[in-house]
Amino acid sequence: MSTWRWFLVVMVGWVGLLSRVVVGCDCLPSFTGDIAQGLNISTFSDVFLVVVRKQKVTQDNRFYVVKVRKVFRGCVQPRAIVALRTGLDQGACGVDLWSSVRYLVFVANVSTTFRRFPVFEIGLCSPLKEWTTVDATDRQRLLDEAQLQVCPPLLINSYWVQQEERFGLALFRAMSNGPNENDVTSTLNIGMALGLLSNGARENTAAQLFQSLGDQALVNPGYKTVRELWNMKWDGTIVGSPILRLVNKIYVEQTYSLRFGFQYPAVSYYGTSASPSDFRENPDGERLSINQWVEEVTENKIKDLLPRGSVTRDTRLVLVSALYFKGLWELPFDKAKTIDGVFNNAVGGPKTVRMMRNEKFYDRARDAHVSAEFLKLKYANSSLEMIVGLPDESSNLDEVENQLTADILASLSFSGSVVDVSLPQFTEEVSYDLVGPLMSLGMTDLFDSACDLSGISGNRDLVVSTVVHKAFIEVREGGTEAAAATAIVIGVTAIFDVPKFTVDRPFIYIIRDSMTGISIFTGHVARL
Repeated sequence: MSTWRWFLVVMVGWVGLLSRVVVGCDCLPSFTGDIAQGLNISTFSDVFLVVVRKQKVTQDNRFYVVKVRKVFRGCVQPRAIVALRTGLDQGACGVDLWSSVRYLVFVANVSTTFRRFPVFEIGLCSPLKEWTTVDATDRQRLLDEAQLQVCPPLLINSYWVQQEERFGLALFRAMSNGPNENDVTSTLNIGMALGLLSNGARENTAAQLFQSLGDQALVNPGYKTVRELWNMKWDGTIVGSPILRLVNKIYVEQTYSLRFGFQYPAVSYYGTSASPSDFRENPDGERLSINQWVEEVTENKIKDLLPRGSVTRDTRLVLVSALYFKGLWELPFDKAKTIDGVFNNAVGGPKTVRMMRNEKFYDRARDAHVSAEFLKLKYANSSLEMIVGLPDESSNLDEVENQLTADILASLSFSGSVVDVSLPQFTEEVSYDLVGPLMSLGMTDLFDSACDLSGISGNRDLVVSTVVHKAFIEVREGGTEAAAATAIVIGVTAIFDVPKFTVDRPFIYIIRDSMTGISIFTGHVARL
């Protein structure tokens, strides 16, 4: 047996003993020498074993000690034996640093199971001199996030989902053009851009951001899990399945230095590194380059995101988040049944539109607190769906949107029956200046001299000059195509009656993932 294999067997056996003697928690597995086979570890340069039971990091050859508050469901003690892999992966080093520590570890998502017990993946950082500059705020936040990333893979923290949905509805109301105009937004896309920005916010600027985004320790892991989950599940490789793509990118002035404490979460949680740009000498050329990238990743649906003049010689960073969705209906509408119908616009009176029709089995719901009926239109081969909220004839769009809350949306109880559905075709594209809406939600420091984004560069010399959002949606017989992008510019300073669901008046719609409960797009149609 080679030396490194012998080391693995001996060390894992030692950890298994420690789990019994030191921890004494019934929910922990008893790791033995066959753990490598059980975890399907086959290729690695080094194996690091980590005992999770203390708050600070110490160095003992190849053992590092950290603490996780919540480890196993039902485990009464906040301790666990954690083992896994190797190499010099990018990892979250959210721990107190000792000058003698060359490699730092963090607890990431559960990656597999071993004898019915979850096993936590350990990410490793290569020797990083940059971490000598990490401040207390970075360390504490990353440590808190590491402690919260102890849920099974592809599962999302329900508390983060609640706060994301509440933020989304509040932002939608704040940015809406009103009950007489059409709206389409992706507040998830906006939230992801703000989440990326929040890693550089400090003091009251950070407090204002998290007042809306929610629990600071949940924000990065939440957006990371959603991005990785959806990008993996719905990447377009399976015929008939949806495409759902979430991507981010940072453009930074090539002469401007970013702190590692900002760069790390950008890479680890948002999947982007900084792309050097020449804002000082060629600001408009860089603006066009950013717009071209957005156009490419949204399949040409979002064009000219950044208007002329939004990027200047004073620009230091542009944070961009883009989202693209395309899904086929589980129950497609027959084009031969699409007829002319009447849609009663909020203003301007009735209008003849192309009305799609289907008489099939659909889920419907009502809630005692909302004056509307809801219909669920599912997308094929996925947990994605569109919820259409049709106000009662005695109500209106504005009233329904004010009544609807994230809790009500999550608790709608749908039941199925054959329904005669009439839904108009529609296409909409809307651009938004988000400075006003974000300020109305309490994020005021970002846009004036009180702005503290010193976590980005180490200097308090940045202020947000522009936040723009653009969204597109097209609904046809076959399905839906939608896209959104957000940019944050930062500068210095049968024998029964078939019920009918006829969408012939203003309505609200939400495209969401029923598995996670997260809304992807929210909009309303007031006129056609």
